[in-house]
Amino acid sequence: MSGASGAILELLALYDANPDSDILERLLSCGHYLLSHRVTSKSGYGAWATYQKRILTGFSQPK
Repeated sequence: MSGASGAILELLALYDANPDSDILERLLSCGHYLLSHRVTSKSGYGAWATYQKRILTGFSQPK
């Protein structure tokens, strides 16, 4: 789909094939983005809210 978590998977494969510092910077940026946008779910675990305020934890979230 789209988003930072999906981009991380692709960037990791790219970085494995070509360990370039620009790719590493993008990886770090995606990771920081995900960590800074997580919320606490009712169970207390970190998750991410959709635009409709639904709490989801997967790689694919409806927008």
